[in-house]
Amino acid sequence: MLTLNGAQVTAVDCAEEALSLLREDASFNAALVDFDLPDIDGITLAQQLAHDYPALNLIGFSAHVIDETLNQRTSTLFLGIIQKPVPRDELSRLITHYLHANESLPLASDNDNKRLDFQQLAGDIQVMGWQKVHEWLALFKQHTLPLLDEIDTARDLNEREQIKRLAHQLKSSCASMGMHSASTMCAALEQQPLGDFSLREEIQQSLYEVERWLEAEKPSRA
Repeated sequence: MLTLNGAQVTAVDCAEEALSLLREDASFNAALVDFDLPDIDGITLAQQLAHDYPALNLIGFSAHVIDETLNQRTSTLFLGIIQKPVPRDELSRLITHYLHANESLPLASDNDNKRLDFQQLAGDIQVMGWQKVHEWLALFKQHTLPLLDEIDTARDLNEREQIKRLAHQLKSSCASMGMHSASTMCAALEQQPLGDFSLREEIQQSLYEVERWLEAEKPSRA
């Protein structure tokens, strides 16, 4: 999946193979750790990797709802957790986001009360280029906005766990596009899946502001 987007990837089927591979070659930049492995669970593997290879960036990959207990258990292990299922381009975008965010974490939280994290967006443009960030925005519209309809459907059916799963997936996608307040609202929805949040309106407004900001930042020959 990721090789089609230009990444160099080595895939293994279990934790033992991953550990054996790293013993032979520890030069990997990152590991995408599936929580569902045939020999041990992914969190246990991640704990061992963090101990043995502290410079290795770890990103979780899970089909399960990430509740508060699991989030606390994994927050120091992973740069982020990507929710399955996820389209190929969206997976590539989220991995890039987490790796880049780890390289340039802001020292101050000036954007905590703002709708958008302009520092993150500007950093993405600096590293990846304006055109790539513009492509990410198109992918966000294509793959992420439909999740709002799925949340509405799940709410109509009173499916709390489905809402939690979708809210977590949406939270990661919003965060990757610098939509700070929308991501925060998704986190609140995870905790209160039947709560009355104006999530659609918040995401639509955030999307409008990202588009407007990107247009203002567009290079003359982009």
